Amino acid sequence: MQNSIAYYEALLKNGVYGEMLLYPHGEHGFGLNNKSIDDKWIDNLKNWMKTMKFL
Repeated sequence: MQNSIAYYEALLKNGVYGEMLLYPHGEHGFGLNNKSIDDKWIDNLKNWMKTMKFL
């Protein structure tokens, strides 16, 4: 997680738009294949992708 925080801080320091959401549980890619998750991970991903004009 420390590398993710350092990367985010570097983005901000260099004037690059960044957004970071930290989740207390789960592993890398956890929400992609887990239909029972109860948080808004996939909604947050879709919103970010729309903001970045990927969708």
